[in-house]
Amino acid sequence: MIDLESPVPPFHQLKGLLAARIASGQMVAGTKLTTRGLAEAYRLDKNTANRAIASLAADGLVEVIRGRGSFVTRQSPVP
Repeated sequence: MIDLESPVPPFHQLKGLLAARIASGQMVAGTKLTTRGLAEAYRLDKNTANRAIASLAADGLVEVIRGRGSFVTRQSPVP
């Protein structure tokens, strides 16, 4: 879970959890990620969840499609 007392920012912790789930196959390509769903599941602010999704997209693990949402794209990041 997310440790709000940790010096590691919550969005970075969430990103790590999601990246691990993607890499392990718990979240497969095509899985939709919603800011609201992540915020509720991990009891975080929506902005925190949005930052985690944006960071995953920057790493190539998630694709953000305007008007449709954010989707898992692959199992591991491009080296």
